[in-house]
Amino acid sequence: MRRIFHIFSTLAVGGPQRRFANLVEGLEGYEHVVAAVDEHYPALDLVKGAQITRHPLNLQKSSGLSFSNFKKVAHALGVVKPDIVCTYNWGTIEAALVLKERSIPHFHFEDGFGPDESITRQKRQRVWLRRFALSGRDTKIIVPSQSLYGLAQKRWGFKEKKIAYISNGIDLARFQPIAHKHDGFTIGTVCALRQEKNLHHLLNVFAMLPHDTKLMIVGDGPERQNLEDYAARLGLTKMGLTERVKFVGHVEDASLFYRQMDVFALTSDTEQMPLGVLEAMASGLPIVATNVGDVLSMVAQENRKFVHGLGDAPALAESLLWLKNNPEARMSIGRDNRERAEQNYSQRSMIKAYQALFDKAAGGRG
Repeated sequence: MRRIFHIFSTLAVGGPQRRFANLVEGLEGYEHVVAAVDEHYPALDLVKGAQITRHPLNLQKSSGLSFSNFKKVAHALGVVKPDIVCTYNWGTIEAALVLKERSIPHFHFEDGFGPDESITRQKRQRVWLRRFALSGRDTKIIVPSQSLYGLAQKRWGFKEKKIAYISNGIDLARFQPIAHKHDGFTIGTVCALRQEKNLHHLLNVFAMLPHDTKLMIVGDGPERQNLEDYAARLGLTKMGLTERVKFVGHVEDASLFYRQMDVFALTSDTEQMPLGVLEAMASGLPIVATNVGDVLSMVAQENRKFVHGLGDAPALAESLLWLKNNPEARMSIGRDNRERAEQNYSQRSMIKAYQALFDKAAGGRG
């Protein structure tokens, strides 16, 4: 049994962590060891059909690089003895630097950015450090979006053979379109409640809509209290806004909540290939979203007119209102989105691609 060592900055529940859980359950012939820099592991609860071993790194948190952290990562590699190492996003760049000098197949996943970076707003020092840390002979960069693929080439300076694009995939059997039997019109979103998701913007957009609309926010995170306070402070509270907004919190099975939505909304400042959009598409929902990452190309052709520029609250509100008033078109667009998800974004295809990638890398080891 070959061993993959996964190093995350955090295993708080988010898109990369949910994909990790699906891969762990779907890959054949591998055992998995995982470390989280922040020692936060709630996403392991998502894994039901496989055993995962934790390996604490005990890294020091600092604004710069730490020689002590390099030593701890090197020690962990000696203890775990992996056949493959996967590092995830900027928070594991120190591990990537250590792996640059090791003859171990190394896959570095880049899924996007926090509030301090975006595709168009890159920190110069981080760009240079990525170029250096990820230039090792045995390192390959994995991206889930074409926008990140282009960034890795044009801004970070890597050649095509150094980068692999594998789109995210979802369980199409789990997320199914159903006939919506609930009352009223419900807008929903499913995401980690973090700053870059800009759910304050969604609340502002929602405040422009008629009183007979509802908003469901599924997920948890550090921004939850701020969002609840902001919803209460909006000037429409006397008209019942707080009664119309429901903060569901973290749920293990989001598929149940997509069935209560009429439209899925995304107002993030930065995304790449958001799982929430894919799950909503598979659930037969139209998408109203900001034009970030690959969202515009992900959705069906008829849905693309509802994808708008950052900060364009009136356009988002107009799209939501049009979909509210046109239920037949709403259902037709939802069917198109489901068909597109079936054609391009199945979990089975994603796992097959990773299986081939890892098998090829580990073929000469062990």
